Amino acid sequence: MDERESVPQPQDDEERLVCPACLELNHPEACFCAVCAAPVGWFATIGPYERVFAYGFMYRRAIAVQPCRIVLITMWLICLPYVIAGALVPLGSVECEPAISVPLFLCVAIPHAVLLYRVTKTYLVRRRSGAASVAPSGDEGTPTDEQQ
Repeated sequence: MDERESVPQPQDDEERLVCPACLELNHPEACFCAVCAAPVGWFATIGPYERVFAYGFMYRRAIAVQPCRIVLITMWLICLPYVIAGALVPLGSVECEPAISVPLFLCVAIPHAVLLYRVTKTYLVRRRSGAASVAPSGDEGTPTDEQQ
C-alpha cells in the first residue's frame, strides 16, 4: 500500500500545507509531512513531544544532505560547547561526582562529537566529489557552495 493512500487527503476546497523539504501537499492539520517526515505544521515546533521529532529531522538532514557552509558553522556552534564541557568533566577540570562524570561524558560529549564528525565529513566529501553543484530534490532553494 502506498504511504500516500494511508494519509487522509484534504478535499479540493480545503487549504493544503506544502512541505518545505519535498514540496508535497499535506493535510491542513498535519504536523509532519506524510512523505518525508519534515515538520510542516505550527504545532510541530512548539509541542514538546513533536519538537523532539523536528530536532531529529534537522540533525538527520544535516548529516544526509550536503549542508551549506552556514549549516556547518551552526552545527559547530551548537555542538562544540557540549563536546568541550563533556570532555572537561572526566578530566577533572570541573568538580563532579565520579558516578556522574562518566555517564555525562558518554551521553553528552560522544554523541555531539559524532554528529560534528559526520556533518563535517559529509560537507567535505560531497564538496570534493563535485556533488555541490547538484542540489538534491527538495533543496532547490538552498544555495550550494559554488553559488555562495
